[in-house]
Amino acid sequence: MTVTMSSWPPMLWPEDELILRLAGTRRKRATSVRRVERLIGEAEPAVLERRMDALRLTGVVGRRVLEVPSATPGVELAGHVSAWLEGHRARSQVYALTLRSVCDRLEDAGVPALPLKGQDLALRIHGDLGARPSADIDVLVAADQLPAAVEVLAAIGYRPSARADEPWLLELHHEVIHAGSGMPPVELHRRVEWYDGEAFAAAVLRRSARSPGALRRAAPADELAILLLIFARDGFAGLRLPADIAAWWDRYGGELAPRALEPIAEAHPSLARALATAAVVAERLVALPASDLLKIDSAGGRRSRLAARLADPLLQRGWPEATLVDGLLSDGPALRAWARRRVLPPRGHVAFTHGLRPTLTVRIAALQATQPLRVGARLAWAALGARRS
Repeated sequence: MTVTMSSWPPMLWPEDELILRLAGTRRKRATSVRRVERLIGEAEPAVLERRMDALRLTGVVGRRVLEVPSATPGVELAGHVSAWLEGHRARSQVYALTLRSVCDRLEDAGVPALPLKGQDLALRIHGDLGARPSADIDVLVAADQLPAAVEVLAAIGYRPSARADEPWLLELHHEVIHAGSGMPPVELHRRVEWYDGEAFAAAVLRRSARSPGALRRAAPADELAILLLIFARDGFAGLRLPADIAAWWDRYGGELAPRALEPIAEAHPSLARALATAAVVAERLVALPASDLLKIDSAGGRRSRLAARLADPLLQRGWPEATLVDGLLSDGPALRAWARRRVLPPRGHVAFTHGLRPTLTVRIAALQATQPLRVGARLAWAALGARRS
């Protein structure tokens, strides 16, 4: 049974359709030239600016709007894109230097450190540090070396954040923040997804390599799988990751063997549904050739179809619906862990999610007690909407 995805609402504003088309692969953009030219003429520059900013795609899509040969996007839009890129380059340069310092120190201490997303990826696939700004630095380390990694960063002023003692969060990463101002937080990941424990992360690190003078890189198939799995983990919300996946494909897709993701799905069966569904959603949004990468029907079923239909590229539904995707793509231990995080969350997580002080015990307890009902209602509503679509 093949995973499918319903289309987004058929009536799109010109600005949103333009963003969707220009976030795609080079092939998708090439087949949309005439439509893109027309949409640029129809779009309101101020609205387009706001939508690109809201989706955090000004640096990627904005540049592509300005590169359309026969389009006249206007001086204001050109100035907005230029200012956006310039404004983010300085901060991203600090992040890039910090990433290099963090990874070099970890590697020198015998802790293999693999950057995830972030500045290294932005420069390689978008060609501009300012095109994809980040809020933190993400680095993958082996689970058994996480304590050593924390010690290494403590020597340069990093300390555990206020959320570092939340058990559910520690299953994914350990966040450390710097005592000084202006230094980016660092998330030391022990895994990149919720579905396969730490097995996939360990395999990725074993297959990664570090050239002299360069940061560690994952094998090409692993890097694409990481992007797809993070997209699934984050609930198929937004277009930033699909745009990264499209740009990654333009840059590295030619290096992949046919069905390059199939060995990963076979070695880690608990990832098969998430990988296949994420590939289908990415195909629908940005024209990633999903069926060339793995057997799409290997993770079929109603849960996968519903997860795909919950994709929210334009951020219209909100985060609660995105959290359902993660559960729909989970099985066994991962599904039970999702229930602990989302259906029966700990007090600290409830307080953080709702912005409450820990002392508001009665309100936090009430939210904990009613959380299963809210999750069930959202699932039922999502299923009803998927059936109607």
